[in-house]
Amino acid sequence: ASAIAAHLANTRSLEDGVRKGKLFVFEELQQIRGTMK
Repeated sequence: ASAIAAHLANTRSLEDGVRKGKLFVFEELQQIRGTMK
């Protein structure tokens, strides 16, 4: 969680941080689904 917080703190804007955060979560979910198959 701290790594994510640091990543978001380094973004240029909150909107950009949220966008990257959603993309990060989406990619994590895709990887989890891939390992479950």
